[in-house]
Amino acid sequence: MPFGAPSFTEGLRWGAEIYHALKSVLKARGYATLAGDEGGYAPALKANNEAVEVILEAIEKPGYKAGEQAAIALDPAASELYDEETKTYNLRKEGKRLTGEQMVAFWKNWVE
Repeated sequence: MPFGAPSFTEGLRWGAEIYHALKSVLKARGYATLAGDEGGYAPALKANNEAVEVILEAIEKPGYKAGEQAAIALDPAASELYDEETKTYNLRKEGKRLTGEQMVAFWKNWVE
């Protein structure tokens, strides 16, 4: 999310640069860079927080500052993680089941 761009046009350019940088970051880590139905990459990362790490690296690769010029906007599709029977969120990659409060704390940790 290029919130520091001076115009929509510049923000779009920044986003494209970050997107292409992400491809090179993923390739360097040995991940597949095939694009999914919505145009995004869907590599089989080792853990959920690795997604944040590779995006932060992609923001910095073309020279932008994370938190100053660009940020990560999450759409985690939490309903897909939710298990109605146990009333928990199943984080398969981490092997954890979290309550709603724990899920908020999990994401808060990412922000910090």
